[in-house]
Amino acid sequence: MNESQPTRLAMADVHSGQHLEPDALKLGVGAVLVLCAAFAWQSIVAWADDQERRFHRRQLRDAYRRRHDWKKADLPHLRALGVNSAAEKRMQRLSGRGRPVVKQPRALHEEILGKLGTISPLVSGDASPGERLKAVKQWPWWPHHVEALYRGEYARAKAQGLRGPSTEAEVYVAEALGISAAQVHAICGEIRRMRREDPESANFPPMRMAEYQSWMHSPGGFIASALNSDAAEAGLPSPGP
Repeated sequence: MNESQPTRLAMADVHSGQHLEPDALKLGVGAVLVLCAAFAWQSIVAWADDQERRFHRRQLRDAYRRRHDWKKADLPHLRALGVNSAAEKRMQRLSGRGRPVVKQPRALHEEILGKLGTISPLVSGDASPGERLKAVKQWPWWPHHVEALYRGEYARAKAQGLRGPSTEAEVYVAEALGISAAQVHAICGEIRRMRREDPESANFPPMRMAEYQSWMHSPGGFIASALNSDAAEAGLPSPGP
């Protein structure tokens, strides 16, 4: 082998490497993208599963609160919910007749699909803020948003040094939402009880009425805010834009 042959072989190796390196880089980038997509999908699935669990817990709590009104007709619904052992003992003693007071259990996606007709103004560009407000009241997390708005406005009133910040917040939120201050007070009390029983069930961050009004004037704004708030609280990527 002459002296120039190793040189030619080395140059061939380098030349070959120059062709292989971009291909290897593409494979590496592709692998990273696949991993990122898989992680994002797992995060979305985890977020959806968490929302499903919360919705099921809410149905259980609603059923437990009506336990003194349970009737024999409620037995199939209670069994489908998977109530605890204490509730099962109560079920064995049921003797009342009449219509069931516990609703048929539903999956979260069934609940949302069932309400699509009534909440369609939330994503309609032609809907007025008033129509969106009416639709929001059909949203499964409506009470949580009322309580979150109260906390946001209570913090504002307190920071401004207003007298009776609690009353101020209740009245302000009530007027904006078209309900009474007593209703705001009752909803907040209910959410606080839920939070004591299950801190993960009512963890919406405080909201200001200015944010709410902005969402009410934009198609899909309220739904996007609800999903993004839940995802942020769960430490997951936001499913919205």
